[in-house]
Amino acid sequence: FTSQIILSCIGYFGFVFFMVLLSYRERNLETFYITIISGYYIFFDWFAKSRDINIIMFSIPFQSFPALYLLINWISNNFIHDMEIDYMVAYSTISTLLYLYSLGFEYFNAMANCGAWAFRCAVINLLVSVIWVIVSPLFDPHPQKIALTQHRFDLMLSLFVILIGCLMDKIKERAFHSATYVTFFIPFQLLWYLTEIKLVIFFNFGSPYHPSWVAKGFVKGYHSYHQVIDVTNGLSTVLMTAVATFSGAIIVLQNIELKGWDILSINGVMLVSFSAIYMMAAVSGFFPKMVSTGYLSYLEIKPVIPLPQHHLVDAINIHVRDNILGIMCIMTGLGFNNRKASDNLKTNASTIWTIVTITWVLFMLPKLSLHLAGYPFI
Repeated sequence: FTSQIILSCIGYFGFVFFMVLLSYRERNLETFYITIISGYYIFFDWFAKSRDINIIMFSIPFQSFPALYLLINWISNNFIHDMEIDYMVAYSTISTLLYLYSLGFEYFNAMANCGAWAFRCAVINLLVSVIWVIVSPLFDPHPQKIALTQHRFDLMLSLFVILIGCLMDKIKERAFHSATYVTFFIPFQLLWYLTEIKLVIFFNFGSPYHPSWVAKGFVKGYHSYHQVIDVTNGLSTVLMTAVATFSGAIIVLQNIELKGWDILSINGVMLVSFSAIYMMAAVSGFFPKMVSTGYLSYLEIKPVIPLPQHHLVDAINIHVRDNILGIMCIMTGLGFNNRKASDNLKTNASTIWTIVTITWVLFMLPKLSLHLAGYPFI
């Protein structure tokens, strides 16, 4: 059922997306190509409504055909290379991977064990990350340094996603649809977001969402290698940091009772989510300027509480500490959850809320000190 919804949405959004691209075209040849491909996506709704396994399997190569066809035409220079064609290739590629992910989600019956599904996705990410580190010596020196730094970030995010999956197992009977959304969306965003970052690192052109790379000397400065990669990287970053983690935190807060050691788990998710929001509000902006020219330049949303360039490394260090603190809280909450708070209610309650208070002091104090006094204090 999940894959049917995804495929139907891919078809409708694809049709609308290509019709929008069509409005920017003036040459007849590109207009013809975009019109044919947009009409092609209408068939996806028919595939989505079918329950025949043969038709469902046939839809996989059928769906990937636009990306392969456009890519081959682009490589062979059968038509003039245009930005709109690149967007079509990007949409077809990402939508195909999303549909394959949804089939895997159904095949492994992810909602039977949300934690196991999150663990599978995390393992895939970690395997890719390990291979990434192994081949990183083939890169230039600066991308190699970023690759090693990114590997540690991959480990941290993968562990967070596994813990989120375990929390969804606790609420799926009470809020099945919300748990399905989180179990499906966050692991996919993990894979997409970290893949996009590796793509940016490989081409060694920096990212407006990672200005600390410039501050650390990993890259000389941000320059747009390709507008489409800028957009897909920006979209995956916003969806992972501002949408996936924050909406997941709201769902956890709504569906897990504030009692016992569950309080620590909820607290950990909130710490990670608010830390991600802080980084966008203080460092990168919610939608930094990705391209210097073109009709996408107006999308810029600058940091609300910007930090000076020489404090960006401090902000990253604080962000990493916040994530570690949040993950430790979730792990502690899940690990001690079997202990009944009723056995020693006063002691447990006072201990838990003391830990929560300390974590938020450790969360807020370095940020306030960095903005007001110019140093992180802790």
